[in-house]
Amino acid sequence: MRKTRPWFMLALALVSGGLAAFLALRYIRQQSTPLLANEPAKAQVILAARSLPVGSVVTEADLKSVAWPGGALPAGYVRTAAEAIGHGVITPVAENEPILASKLATKDAGGGLPIMIKDGMRAMSVRVDEVVGVAGFVLPGTHVDVMLTLDKNPSEGRPQ
Repeated sequence: MRKTRPWFMLALALVSGGLAAFLALRYIRQQSTPLLANEPAKAQVILAARSLPVGSVVTEADLKSVAWPGGALPAGYVRTAAEAIGHGVITPVAENEPILASKLATKDAGGGLPIMIKDGMRAMSVRVDEVVGVAGFVLPGTHVDVMLTLDKNPSEGRPQ
């Protein structure tokens, strides 16, 4: 009896370990099956195929369509390439960034910098030399307030 007892304990341990492994594997497979069966819905989203600077007009070569997983779609995203082609870009768009309607001008506005100027506003160019250009560290896209005052020279009759 003493010689068979260790073998009996070993066999019992192996059987109980195998049974525990089988039950654990069955439980894990049962839990993961619903996750694989319910794949999240995907929507087609239009992305920028390359970086689009301000003022550029979107062409078909600038766009690509990808399946966007899950329900968290970007607000105002463009669903088809036709919705974006021919529109001017009013905010820089990075490569692989979703194209949003808020980053595009209306189709009839065209491209270039005029699409950034809102109705009722006016743009003027100002001559700047090296000293004035570096003094304020103003970069493209920086919003500035400009105030103009004119003094009329009574002797010449024209503004200074």
